[in-house]
Amino acid sequence: MKIGIITRRTGYNHGSSLQAYAMARFIGSLGFSCKVIDYDEYAPHFRWKIRPTIENTMWAILRRIPSIAKRVCNSKYQYLCIRNRQQKKFKTFEQQFMPLTKERCSSSGTLCKISTQFDAIVCGSDQIWNPAFFDPAFFLEFVPANSRILKIAYAPSIGITDKALIPKKEIDLLKKFDAISCREKEGTRLLKHITDKPVSTVLDPTLMVSVDDWKSLCSPVETDKKGYILVYFLHFNCYKNNIPHNFIKELRDKTGLPIYNIKMHNLINNIEADKHFEETDPREFLYLLQHATWICTNSFHCSIFSFLFQKKFFVFERFMKGGDEGSSQNSRIHSLLEIFEMPQCLKKEDDIPEIDQEFDFEMGIRKLQAYQQTSKDYLISALSSYK
Repeated sequence: MKIGIITRRTGYNHGSSLQAYAMARFIGSLGFSCKVIDYDEYAPHFRWKIRPTIENTMWAILRRIPSIAKRVCNSKYQYLCIRNRQQKKFKTFEQQFMPLTKERCSSSGTLCKISTQFDAIVCGSDQIWNPAFFDPAFFLEFVPANSRILKIAYAPSIGITDKALIPKKEIDLLKKFDAISCREKEGTRLLKHITDKPVSTVLDPTLMVSVDDWKSLCSPVETDKKGYILVYFLHFNCYKNNIPHNFIKELRDKTGLPIYNIKMHNLINNIEADKHFEETDPREFLYLLQHATWICTNSFHCSIFSFLFQKKFFVFERFMKGGDEGSSQNSRIHSLLEIFEMPQCLKKEDDIPEIDQEFDFEMGIRKLQAYQQTSKDYLISALSSYK
């Protein structure tokens, strides 16, 4: 049986890349042959292509005249240098560790054609069903009507809790799936309500790969052997700027450890740190997490790896500008910490870091093992329905 996977993975985001890697590894571990469909997520979104196109053009010009670029627009030139190096490292990671299709798809037509190579298409995980970033490809609209190809959703995140925010077109596409699951309990309840179908709550694929496998994937970078506080905050223009600067500074004062900040060229933050890591790829990201003493983040996947590596971590909520709780990004964090049995890791901007608080990972690990079996059973059952 051949499985095609479609998911978000091209935004140069550590979590997205690692969950795509994990999805393929998880499905492969069940004995199925699988490929990650090399889908150009920017193709159907003209606005998403504007900035990359402008920056690619600028880089093509400035890299040919570096001496002039440094004198005339040095800050922009340096940014483009970092961007280019980091993007290359992400692409190298994909080429080495992901079973990508040879064909790159940028339209529903090319997706439809490639889908006929598979017996089932699995979409997920990440926020592929968030209405704010709607793309019919992630609802498997491209799968030919009346075909025998199974349409399966594994651990997608819908990103919201308000039914009113989901357009009718999304609901109609969801009702055509052969099997649906979701990453968060709130999302599961919402999907059951709008589709009138059974929906399972399953784990993100990064939690279906062993800790030893993640450790073997790490790529070393130079760090302070005495320890450090690792901070990783995703910050888009659509988010409220609620990075907990005072919390991070107080944690540094209390522990005496330096602050290491992982930055992305396309997710700029202004955190004060002793050292900035501006060109990390997914493997280096894992290494920095594995060797950190403390971790502060608002990232779902950073929270997952913090737990898997059994690190002391604090996670913060994030909100959309002008949005209410129904459009926030937080239900997935709440679900995650419930599984881990670590609600004390959730903090607010004005909280004070408690360095003596308990971090007992054993109970969460036992609970996680039960969820892993349920998640595996769901996917095996969904794929076994092929006739």
